[in-house]
Amino acid sequence: MSQTGLDQIGEALKTFKSLQSLKLVLKECENISDTGLIHLGKSFLGLVSLRMMSLNFELCRKITDDGLCQICQGLEKLISLKNMSLNFSKCYQISHQGLKNLGQTLEKLSHLKSLALRFSSCDDIADIGLIDISEGLKGHVGLKMIDLDFERCTRLTDAGIEYIGQVLKGLDFLNTINLNFSQCKQITLKEQQKFLERLKSFGGLRKEMNIKFQ
Repeated sequence: MSQTGLDQIGEALKTFKSLQSLKLVLKECENISDTGLIHLGKSFLGLVSLRMMSLNFELCRKITDDGLCQICQGLEKLISLKNMSLNFSKCYQISHQGLKNLGQTLEKLSHLKSLALRFSSCDDIADIGLIDISEGLKGHVGLKMIDLDFERCTRLTDAGIEYIGQVLKGLDFLNTINLNFSQCKQITLKEQQKFLERLKSFGGLRKEMNIKFQ
């Protein structure tokens, strides 16, 4: 996929005002940069009926925090969105600065029922980024499924894990929790155990938990 091709997708989306579901798989499109995401983000502004969105930019290595910010600016207008999946795994230039914008966007998407965020191998992401995501989740009382993948985000430590655990504990209607912190080597065994005990202690309506640290 070239930059021109992504621009064409953006222009086409502007004509689908009543679109309810959107899935874009642009995995390994190494020509895609932040510039293309500016046009794509703007195309989301008119999709006021959208209920489901899935964007896959895995291994689009030219995407940076600025590109993620452009996507977030479009997403935050989609207040009817119920199911969202974002995959920026192996977009190595994304850091906790990009997650700050994403956290602020999540605060505005109050109708979400299902959320998947994948940032595996984005090793510039530090605890503050995970904390910002957690802050964005605090008001999501209707969220039923969450899937977070931060495998090989090697700057994450006990502090970030402890914080998101406390936030998840307050989301009473979650019934599916999938968390991947494999190969985050600064997370201690002690914190892993505490985290698992914390989640298991508030079972409530939860039906499924899949948590990886190894």
